[in-house]
Amino acid sequence: MFGKDILDIPNVYSNNEKTLFQYTAGAKATIVCFNLSLPYGWELYSKLQEEDITASLFSVNATTPIDWQKIIESVKKTKNLLVLDDSKSANLSCDNLLVHVLEKCQLNTTIVVKRKLPEDWLSPNSDELAVNYEGIIKKLKKG
Repeated sequence: MFGKDILDIPNVYSNNEKTLFQYTAGAKATIVCFNLSLPYGWELYSKLQEEDITASLFSVNATTPIDWQKIIESVKKTKNLLVLDDSKSANLSCDNLLVHVLEKCQLNTTIVVKRKLPEDWLSPNSDELAVNYEGIIKKLKKG
């Protein structure tokens, strides 16, 4: 990821702690990126725009506890949650978000893309996160 261009996306919201950022606001989907997955989220957002699917794009840059209220407000409107987390850990902040969202929101679609850790995860592994953009778009169009 560090060999790629730096994204310079202006944000529309950030919390006081600078751990939660919102870059776009949309009515049909909420995309939440964890760790270093914002480039994947931006690409997904761009592909959704091409299909006339507006989305809110968030990035979480901290471990829990986090006040999820801003994301929950978005999910209540969109009813579609897309989570991207490229963390190399078994204890993920995205799991905490999912618990909080599911307690407060009725969802049409929930898609979680996270790294599958192999048994030898302590040895060198690719940093690329496999994101099936077309599959996500197809699922959103169905729901």
